[in-house]
Amino acid sequence: MYSAKLDDRGRLKISADFLPWFEAHKGEKLYVTSLDRKIGSIYPLDVWRENERLFQSPGFDPRLARILTFNAADLGGDADLDNQGRIQLPQELRKELGMENGSVVRLYAYKRRIEVMSERLYAERRHEATTLLTADDIAKAEANGLQ
Repeated sequence: MYSAKLDDRGRLKISADFLPWFEAHKGEKLYVTSLDRKIGSIYPLDVWRENERLFQSPGFDPRLARILTFNAADLGGDADLDNQGRIQLPQELRKELGMENGSVVRLYAYKRRIEVMSERLYAERRHEATTLLTADDIAKAEANGLQ
């Protein structure tokens, strides 16, 4: 989990810790959006296209596909990593997620994307992790293979 800051133009400065992830996708377009309207996600465009195909596949819940597709289109947009290691976040996404220009956000890698959350949501999630996780939860995770 790393903190980052949005500049006065809504560009996210990527931490040096994440640059190898972005270097692996150098020259590729990125897609920045939110599926749940709470957490932002930065996808390599090819990974995002895989998600779009998944939403269209037989057996995928059509209601869920419609909602996810709507949220992604409503808040998302293509992006590039500039030569100073910044990504422009779409204005509607910043507004919806409470990420004002100049605000601090939290970044972390999850599956094949980078997730971006506001400080407010980070504080909520941290509180949940501190107060809701029990020793029994850890034992269940270990019983399911947690190393």
